Amino acid sequence: MAIKSKSRKQLLKQPDEFLSFSGKLLATVIQYKVHAVSGLGVILAVVLLASGIHYMGNRAENQAFSLLQKGLADYGRTLPGDGAKKAYESAAGSFQAVLKDYSGRDGGKLARIIYAGMAYDAGDFDAAIAHYKEALDAADAYPGLRPFLYSGLGRAYDAKKEYALAAKQFESVTQGADPVLKEDAYLNLGFIYDRMGNPEKSAETFKKFIADYPESAFLGMVKEKLANS
Repeated sequence: MAIKSKSRKQLLKQPDEFLSFSGKLLATVIQYKVHAVSGLGVILAVVLLASGIHYMGNRAENQAFSLLQKGLADYGRTLPGDGAKKAYESAAGSFQAVLKDYSGRDGGKLARIIYAGMAYDAGDFDAAIAHYKEALDAADAYPGLRPFLYSGLGRAYDAKKEYALAAKQFESVTQGADPVLKEDAYLNLGFIYDRMGNPEKSAETFKKFIADYPESAFLGMVKEKLANS
């Protein structure tokens, strides 16, 4: 069940509860700089807060975040020496527990998105796709998350060489009203259309990218790609 947003007046009466949630969320994502969600963790945290998710002093949410933080700690401890696959395996117990028992809680929803990113980094693309799809099914209450989830799905399908499905996800981002991740989506689409054997559509997409994002750090790369096509 979605947690209803409270009015500013109500929040001011409960500063400790709101700050507790904000602190947990930001600390969780910023501390570990979650390699999951493709380095977008800090942006994701801001989106979640802006989407009206408010901590309610709920015991179940505390337990969900506790498991999430344990999983992230295991992941962060294992990653430097053993790599993404071993780190993903070391964190699996905590993440599976929070998804089993608290999937409907905000901590569980955040855990699913992070775990999907971990699965992607570990090369478990089928698991990443499954988790991103479930997160999308539950995203109605927090529409600001959709660009992140579509992008994650697109990358996972692209990694599996399922280019038509990958393109569909990135198209969902470019066709949406939210500007978040559109630059990234157009860039990915240009290359995916090329891999699909559609150079005309690829060139069209890259030209739109150049027109819409003239200050992009990837502008030179895109122009070079067009020149060599």
